[in-house]
Amino acid sequence: MTVDSEYVPVCPVCGGTMDVNLRINQYFVEDKHWHESAERYEKFVTEHINSRLVLLELGVGMNTPSIIRYPFEKDNLF
Repeated sequence: MTVDSEYVPVCPVCGGTMDVNLRINQYFVEDKHWHESAERYEKFVTEHINSRLVLLELGVGMNTPSIIRYPFEKDNLF
């Protein structure tokens, strides 16, 4: 499967091809909204730590295990 080059976004600064926002290098975007979401998630999990709660992580690989997988493997999540 291929995509015409005209549909590949380019960086407005250097002209290089753009990539999806994955944690693959130092350019992963952790902006204000990302941090707000992370805080809401941490608050939710902390408030429900002793509840009967099941969280399923579907379709996520080892690209960002520090967000969900590694905290879940600890005895105390946060």
